[in-house]
Amino acid sequence: MTILYFGQIQSITSLAKEELNGATNLKELKELLIKKYPTLSDANFVFSVNQKIVEACELKENDEVALLPPFSGG
Repeated sequence: MTILYFGQIQSITSLAKEELNGATNLKELKELLIKKYPTLSDANFVFSVNQKIVEACELKENDEVALLPPFSGG
C-alpha cells in the first residue's frame, strides 16, 4: 500500500510517500510505523484511507493511506 505523509509527519519521516506492506488494519500499520519512526509516537495525526478519514478499518494491498496532522478550519 502507498503511505502518504503530510506536515509535521513528513518532517518526522523525511518522506512524502513510501510503499509499505505487512499491516492488515490501521492498528497494525500504526504499530509498524512507530517501530520504524519512533518519534511518531509523540505526534498527533489522523489516518485517511482512500481519501476518507477513518479511525479503524481493514487495509488492502492497493489502499492509499495518508497520515494527516491536526488541522483547523477558519
